[in-house]
Amino acid sequence: MTSPSFSSLLSSQPAIVNESPSQQPLSATDRESFLELSHEFRASLNTILMSVDLLEDDDSSDESERQSYLEFIRTAAEEIDRRLEEQIKR
Repeated sequence: MTSPSFSSLLSSQPAIVNESPSQQPLSATDRESFLELSHEFRASLNTILMSVDLLEDDDSSDESERQSYLEFIRTAAEEIDRRLEEQIKR
């Protein structure tokens, strides 16, 4: 069974932002911050996805190589968590 993609989950949710008439456009500074955060999340998510693909597709990996991929995944997930915590505390 294939799980739904993050994009498909987002698109299936109501567009709350569009429903709020008082919603103001992002300032240039806010937009820059959002774009920077988005880039960092994408980089971490790409690391996770690439490592998972390598773990799934490479039956010949030795245990140290597998541990290396798992460490990449852990580090990327911790980076996402750290950045989210920073944003929550703002």
